[in-house]
Amino acid sequence: MVPVLDREINELYDMCQDKKFLNGENMERTFDILKDLQEIEDRFKKHESDAVKMNEWQEVLETQPTVFENLDSCREEMTLRCEMWRSLHSWQEKEVVWYKTPFAQIEAQDIKMEAEKYFKVAMKLEKNLEPNLIQEKLKTAVETFKEAMPIVVAMRSDKLLESHWQQIKDLIKEDFDINAEDFTLRSLINLDANQYKEEICAIQLQAEKEASLRADLEALEEQWRRIVFPVEWEERCESFILKDLDDIFTALDESLASINAILGSRFVKPLRAQAEQWKKWIMTLSDMVDQWVICQRNWMYLENIYMRAADIRKAMQEETKKFEAVNKFFIDLMKATQKNPNCLKIVKSRPQTLTQLEFNNAELEYVQKRLEDYMETKRKAFPRFYFLSNDELIDILANSQDLDIVQQHLKTCFDNIVRVDIEDEEIKAMNSNEKEKVALKRVVKARGQIEQWLD
Repeated sequence: MVPVLDREINELYDMCQDKKFLNGENMERTFDILKDLQEIEDRFKKHESDAVKMNEWQEVLETQPTVFENLDSCREEMTLRCEMWRSLHSWQEKEVVWYKTPFAQIEAQDIKMEAEKYFKVAMKLEKNLEPNLIQEKLKTAVETFKEAMPIVVAMRSDKLLESHWQQIKDLIKEDFDINAEDFTLRSLINLDANQYKEEICAIQLQAEKEASLRADLEALEEQWRRIVFPVEWEERCESFILKDLDDIFTALDESLASINAILGSRFVKPLRAQAEQWKKWIMTLSDMVDQWVICQRNWMYLENIYMRAADIRKAMQEETKKFEAVNKFFIDLMKATQKNPNCLKIVKSRPQTLTQLEFNNAELEYVQKRLEDYMETKRKAFPRFYFLSNDELIDILANSQDLDIVQQHLKTCFDNIVRVDIEDEEIKAMNSNEKEKVALKRVVKARGQIEQWLD
């Protein structure tokens, strides 16, 4: 049995070496060749199985296993020829389908992967078989597709807009509609578009990058569509005010970085106007928030002075009128913001808010400077006021008729005087921290300018 099996394997090996399997003229007889190779493959599988069984029996009988010298060579030669003819046949069938498929329905990535796979097969055949027309035809056919695939992939991109298609049509100097039923892959190849591969791929890359930048701008808009000013009612001021703005400041920093990155891209040209408009909105909003915070801080500080301190209002009438105007502006601004708190809408619909805030901040700065000048005048008239902070002095000046409040600051102005005895607006004695009382030789009337009767 062993000699018979070995002879049959050798005969099969000789059949694999038949020149017809490497003869290009036989490509017109592909089905006959495939049938012959299938018969050889079936016989080989049987012989290989028999050889394995025979070696197993020999091991059981503890005899030397037979080495079938041409078994591996037969397998290699048969496999290479089967793979070559089957690959050519399979590729040609795929070509027919691909060429007839409407271009708009082509799965470019799938074709690209198939082309890569068959190209590897062609290169393996070229390396392991003697030169032959069958292998060369397979390689040429695959290479033709492989070279065209960058254009197919590029032109199947869903990021290409009408403007990009017009660039491609102008380049090829042909008008076509890739969505038409009769525009197929064959139609594209007939346009000889492969000579413009680099230019078309560059247009597709531009489209992809533009789409990415456009998505970044849309994400920016979606983010700011949700961001609102945090507004709360402040009882002391009887007005709405802005609360914690950390999230807005963070969003502004991130958005500015994003928009600068977009503007720094070499693909931004078609979107430059939109991106620059966004940068303008972000910068305006950033400046607006900064001015808003300054305005609110100064308004809250001065509101308690100019709106509630009758003595100061009377002494500083011009400044009071200016502050009242600022007060009305700020309260109205916060009412409008409470109703429509979206940051982006405010920037778009009320861009004058920034200018108004800058103007009113200048007014507040003037009013505050005049208040400081007023306090300096009082300190010069009564130097002991220099011992008081601005807030303490304002408390005295704003409540000069309320002697209980004035008394709270006496110990700061006078060494160890904690309170005075007052009766019918007349100061008759002063008391120390040690509860020592000293009667005044002359009664002081607590009337008129406070710096005068304190002196």
